[in-house]
Amino acid sequence: MAVLAVIGISLATLIRIVTPIAGKLPIKTFGGLALATLLAVFFLLAFCFLAGLLIRMRMGQLAQKRVENLLLQRLPGYVVFKNLTRQLAGQEGIEFAPALVDLYGSETRVVGLIVEEHADGKFTVFVPTSPTATLG
Repeated sequence: MAVLAVIGISLATLIRIVTPIAGKLPIKTFGGLALATLLAVFFLLAFCFLAGLLIRMRMGQLAQKRVENLLLQRLPGYVVFKNLTRQLAGQEGIEFAPALVDLYGSETRVVGLIVEEHADGKFTVFVPTSPTATLG
């Protein structure tokens, strides 16, 4: 959901930037779509492609690790979300141990996945809910 919001905001911003440029071109629409929208989508895709290329380079990987350590690790839930998405994507070496979780001390246990183990001996556990197992 957050990714879609970021893409939408980025696309709207790019459309505002590209509209004056598209207005100077002789073609106004292409296949029923406004040329400014097509240019904005093209620029967004080109930016994502170049960012992906940069991350594959050694300098980009160092920059990514630095930003992650300085900023993202401090965001609440970032590590849990990162580990969960890596597990769902099937990355090697990321495995969650199953756990029985006693919710609210009621002796009713549900199955969960240990996402993170903290230094104080506590655990962060993901408990899938229905109807979608990726929500919890």
